[in-house]
Amino acid sequence: MLDDALLYFVCGIRHDLEQLLTAACEGGVDVLQLRAKDALDDEVVAAGRVFRRVADETGSLFVVNDRPDLALRCEADGVHVGQRDLPVPQVRELVGDELLVGLSAHTPAQIAAAGGVDVVQLRAKDAPDDEIVAAGRVFRHVADETGSLFVVNDRPDLALRCEADGVHVGQGDLPVPRVRELVGDDMLVGLSAHTSAQIAAADGADYLGIGPVFATPTKEEAEAFGLELVREAARTSRVPWFAIGGIDLSTLDEVLAAGATRVAVVRAIADAPDPRAAAHSLRSSLAAARR
Repeated sequence: MLDDALLYFVCGIRHDLEQLLTAACEGGVDVLQLRAKDALDDEVVAAGRVFRRVADETGSLFVVNDRPDLALRCEADGVHVGQRDLPVPQVRELVGDELLVGLSAHTPAQIAAAGGVDVVQLRAKDAPDDEIVAAGRVFRHVADETGSLFVVNDRPDLALRCEADGVHVGQGDLPVPRVRELVGDDMLVGLSAHTSAQIAAADGADYLGIGPVFATPTKEEAEAFGLELVREAARTSRVPWFAIGGIDLSTLDEVLAAGATRVAVVRAIADAPDPRAAAHSLRSSLAAARR
């Protein structure tokens, strides 16, 4: 339904509403959004009739902001919600599969999760604890909205405070058995592994991060271990693992050829001109490799 949509117009309730919407659509607008946060429900529905009529006459789509119930009353084509509105899965339950559901995204994590990322990790080594917890609230909300998992880097105590799904530790952090004591059995525990011996000794971890595969400015001090470490993990790891370090669309194929089926990335999404498209492309390539 949105494949050919290029131009999206958000409009409130105005005295010249029909003329304005018609002019916008005749000028090339593909999607009309009714946004009237402070209006009474009946006023929104009345305006919705105008939006619906113009959309039908011009072949445009009509979306209501925030309110799934009013989108249904207005016979809209979709509803657009924000990060603090109802979660997308709940909106989908209310409106069914025929209506479009749009979501506002304000951070790379939100955009990436919407593009198909399964796990978002909060990594802020030098930030004060309170800043990490505040950011964790955003990560938790995004993960809940998109069905992703949320993991905190290094700190089991902050993972608990953030109500994360997991914590990821390095070889120089607390040992996995001690982390497990702190967080319990319901939280995922991930471990970085850089050698074949570390892969073999990873008992107790739920998953591994294997790398860095290539040099990366995210960890300038870390040695790049290359594709042989990926091959070793493919041969010997007893738990799920993610290849990490300098991986992007230009290097993904060789990482997959070495035996990886999962990857973890930072700059490939966060620094991309279109993070959602980058996430979608990476996931599509990974899914294709599994077929």
